[in-house]
Amino acid sequence: MLYLYFLLIFTLVLAVFLIVFVVSVYSITKKNCENNIELNKKIDEYLLQKNIPINKIIYVSDYWTSSKSNENKKKICVSTEMKKVALVDYDKQKLYVVDFDEIVNFEIYENGSTRTIGAGAAGFGSGLAIAESSGNCKDLRLIIRINKIEVPQVAYDIVSKTLFNVGLNKSSDSYRVCMSSLQEIVSLFEIIKHKNKLEKAEN
Repeated sequence: MLYLYFLLIFTLVLAVFLIVFVVSVYSITKKNCENNIELNKKIDEYLLQKNIPINKIIYVSDYWTSSKSNENKKKICVSTEMKKVALVDYDKQKLYVVDFDEIVNFEIYENGSTRTIGAGAAGFGSGLAIAESSGNCKDLRLIIRINKIEVPQVAYDIVSKTLFNVGLNKSSDSYRVCMSSLQEIVSLFEIIKHKNKLEKAEN
């Protein structure tokens, strides 16, 4: 009888924990999505007012929005016509429109270690293929270095501040979606860096 009593208590505690966890995940995800949607609308309005035509948009999948539609996600906007990139610090809610030639480099950090620094798109893809696919990713961040003293970098948090610091399992679909969007971003900035190098050689 005592065993059943403790089993019942354990089951109730576990049920409460799961309910709290699910509600917390839903609440935080909803808040992040709403903030992203609101900020993205302001970004679109600003770019339209400044007559900056956008030819390419890369949507950044992260821990909270990997399973959501693009409108809920962070983004990077590119104007190939004006050779500009619109980068957004979503934590500070600030937009930075920079010229192609102001992009210095990019870095990807995972769990405190450098994943890549300005690596080629092919090299990055290879790194993904042979990277450790077990364990959890508790921190994943993209940092874009800019040639501006007042704004030397813009960071995109992909995985951070997860509930109970559990992180994201590296074998999960969510992790693969996040890495896929990062791979596209890496390809973009490699193209921009290549164009900068060619133009510098011509001048």
